[in-house]
Amino acid sequence: MVLVHGWYTDMRLVFVEWLDSYGCSSTWQSIENCNPQAMVCYSVGWLLHDGKDCKVIVPHITDPNSNVVNRQGCGDMTIPVRAILRLVDLPAADLLEFRPEAGRRVLSG
Repeated sequence: MVLVHGWYTDMRLVFVEWLDSYGCSSTWQSIENCNPQAMVCYSVGWLLHDGKDCKVIVPHITDPNSNVVNRQGCGDMTIPVRAILRLVDLPAADLLEFRPEAGRRVLSG
């Protein structure tokens, strides 16, 4: 794997706009005034899997240069490609800057 600005180039930071289902009431309800609509959702994360049928994004990852743990992620979500309305690459390398005085990477800005 290749590091760019301290981050692996095998994962892209992406914004995803996608459709989801909702509902599943827990009680009996009147169905006479049903007003069905698709629910649009927005997610941001590292694109861990870029498949034909689904994409997996992970919003939280560990520092790839960590000597504490191997590379890990938390909060992964699989989104079917059919549900994706838009997927946009975000400039991940520009978000991070190394500050030697802090001994860690921090968000720039």
